[in-house]
Amino acid sequence: MAGSSPAMFTSHLSQMFVMADLTTILCHEFTNPLVVPHIQSLPEDAGETLGEAAQVDRWHYEVNPNLACPMVRAVSGKDYFVDEMAMVVLQPNDVEEVPVVIQHWFRKKGTTWGDVSPLLLSEDRALFIIDKHPGCSWNILLSYFRLSVLDLCKPTVQQERSIPAPDRITGLPRSLVHLLYNIHYLATSNLAPPLEMMEELVEQLW
Repeated sequence: MAGSSPAMFTSHLSQMFVMADLTTILCHEFTNPLVVPHIQSLPEDAGETLGEAAQVDRWHYEVNPNLACPMVRAVSGKDYFVDEMAMVVLQPNDVEEVPVVIQHWFRKKGTTWGDVSPLLLSEDRALFIIDKHPGCSWNILLSYFRLSVLDLCKPTVQQERSIPAPDRITGLPRSLVHLLYNIHYLATSNLAPPLEMMEELVEQLW
């Protein structure tokens, strides 16, 4: 438990126990060079395969995307956020950019994809309208994203494209879970049972 900021607590039934700080443990994980390359921070579309926690449909479709993974960073260094607007191309050699709003991010075959809804322009080109017709949801490779919402907030970009200003989300693979450096002591007591100690964990999570 060294370095995990352990502290003494008393449960509602007056049992004493020691618990480490969950935030500190997670910070250590994301700075551990042996661990961080294997952390899966995006849901994964693996087809019919189901072998990892990231591959379950609930993470992909049911978890609020602002909690599941609210942002990804492209190779260009641009950040793209869910529920924000972006400009994409539909084919790698396309010149014409299409406005979309990002719904959520996921991985497929080792690459990052965005599930997006296309945006339509009103007749006077003063408003964007989300196209919610059935089937109007596209899966777009991250490498096809061209402009982020920060780009689209620039007046020069809006003038060039004659568009209005934009209005205006892990786990480790199972094969690595049981390695020694991925196992952490979170709490211990020779008096308090596990459920009492978990009360403090719930407090840390909230």
